[in-house]
Amino acid sequence: MATGGSQPDRRHPTARARHQPRDRTLAIATVALLLSGIFDVGRALYCRYRLGYAVTQSASLLSRRPAPATEDAKAMSSAAAELIRRISGLRDLPPSSVRVSRSYAAASASGTAPRMTVRARYTLPLLSPHVRALFRNGSVSLEAVATRPVPSTGTLANAMCSAV
Repeated sequence: MATGGSQPDRRHPTARARHQPRDRTLAIATVALLLSGIFDVGRALYCRYRLGYAVTQSASLLSRRPAPATEDAKAMSSAAAELIRRISGLRDLPPSSVRVSRSYAAASASGTAPRMTVRARYTLPLLSPHVRALFRNGSVSLEAVATRPVPSTGTLANAMCSAV
């Protein structure tokens, strides 16, 4: 059956070929959006893991450090921030986002020792614009907390002597 010259036959291969570039462009754009979103989510998970690991390690290291008689919380926080920056690789972590607190409660009958808590908060800027639009301020706030027991001074002296 012959059709008029203005309308191509639907069964003709050239009619389908006209729609393929548009479909291909739409598929490529969709895949690019998905990949950039996956990249941002993966980056956020990786930074969260690194921050948690660095906070845990710095809490362990700082809890074993002998406390001076006049301990300054700000000095401990800046030392912890430097440790977290070095361990995690998050070079733009501001020192003001790290807090260190030590509880000096006397050992009770239950045997609980004094504890040190290190808390860090990091704001991760998102890179892809469509994922940035989903979050307020275009960034994700990551937080990690680690608490470690503070060994008594006798334990520290024994550990130092046994290591020599």
